[in-house]
Order: sequence, then structure tokens, then C-alpha cells
Amino acid sequence: MVSSNDTSGKKPFKVLWIDQLTRAGDTGGIEHYNRIRFKTQSGLIRSIEVEEADLTDEKVTTLLTKEAQRLDKVLNL
Repeated sequence: MVSSNDTSGKKPFKVLWIDQLTRAGDTGGIEHYNRIRFKTQSGLIRSIEVEEADLTDEKVTTLLTKEAQRLDKVLNL
């Protein structure tokens, strides 16, 4: 069990919400994607779009971690 004071393994982001959306694809079909709004540790809020096929725990966690760290690094310049 992890206590509320334990920061080991803490993610550098918090997901605020996920919208499931559709759009017309380049080949004329319909594409499904998700818009994920998240907040970084420094308080920046950002949205990214993730294709339905890429919506797995591992891929989304990696993507959001990299983006949150990049944004916080730029903020601290």
C-alpha cells in the first residue's frame, strides 16, 4: 500500500478528462480518436489527440509522461 506522502512512482501528470471523437479520414472513412486533457506537475494544462488504436495504458502513459516533462522543462527555462 502506498501512503499519500509517498511520491515514488508518481506520474508527472494528472488526466483531467478524455473525450471520444470522430472525424472524416483521409481515405473517406470515419476515424475514431480520443482527446486527452491533462495537467502537469507545474500546473500547465494541455490536450493531446490519441488514435483509438493507440489508446493503451502503456502507450498513453509514455506519451503523457514525455509531454508533461517536456512542458515543465520549457516552463522552467
